[in-house]
Amino acid sequence: MMTLQVCSIDDIPRDEWSILTEDSLFSSPGFTSLWGEFGGKPVFLIMEHQGKLQAGMAAVTFGPKYLRRFRSHPESLYGGPFFAHDLTVEDQSRFYQGFASYLRMERIIRADIYNPPADIEMESFERRETSSSIISLHGDSYLPPNKRIRRYVRHAKRENVKLAILDDGSRLNEIYRLVLATAKRHNHGSRFSLEFFRRLLEISLTDARILWPIILHNDRITATHIAFVERDQLLDWQSHTDTDDSSRPNHLIYDFLIDYALSHGIKRINLGGTPVDAAGVSELKARWGGERSIHSYFTYFSRLGHIIYGLKRR
Repeated sequence: MMTLQVCSIDDIPRDEWSILTEDSLFSSPGFTSLWGEFGGKPVFLIMEHQGKLQAGMAAVTFGPKYLRRFRSHPESLYGGPFFAHDLTVEDQSRFYQGFASYLRMERIIRADIYNPPADIEMESFERRETSSSIISLHGDSYLPPNKRIRRYVRHAKRENVKLAILDDGSRLNEIYRLVLATAKRHNHGSRFSLEFFRRLLEISLTDARILWPIILHNDRITATHIAFVERDQLLDWQSHTDTDDSSRPNHLIYDFLIDYALSHGIKRINLGGTPVDAAGVSELKARWGGERSIHSYFTYFSRLGHIIYGLKRR
């Protein structure tokens, strides 16, 4: 009978794991190690049958013993369990039973699973919804529905503007100043340290699923996006822009991301959610053809978790 096993980042069978997760970036050992900058510890829950991986879920745990939190994955990046295509419903249920036991034994006070491949079949998890903007691609070309957008792209290309891919850390401090300025514009500080971005850059240099385009206007960085290829879609995760740049640099980056997706057979571009205080960003995504899409995420609280997070909401 298959039982749930808990693996560390060092003993996960990586080749089999990549096949089971359909080459998921977010569930890969290298990417989960990124959250160590926040004190996170990667964990891999797996089920095997006759030496073959049949089910698994990657996550990152945070916090001290008795106050531990489980996230698959941090920052609302897609997570959840993966099952072999021929795995029976009964064995899937056995995986969930093992997962429930793991949460109790590890005294996890809160678990979050974002946009999993399938709904979480556990009564202890509450289903919630979030939304993002999706561009759907068909064929081998794409034109944004707003004609002004095309003019903005042509204008940027005529200016002394250059799009490049970040491939070394020599200008990371300049990029981080842009990160801080963008956060300040939205009336909050950055949750991410310079060291976090340095570690992300290191991973990106050997993982083509991480795209880091930057815009250089007169050799000054005026915009940067961080995008991820996650299985069958491209996710534009973060964007940071100098609002004083009249060349509208974000348009050039969106144009690049769409061209990249088309040339790599990717049919969906997720432009992400939009902060409530960023109406201009929401309008920009709509002009590019982004349509609102609903995603599910699932949250579990232990008894202690209900008390702690209930108090936080008051």
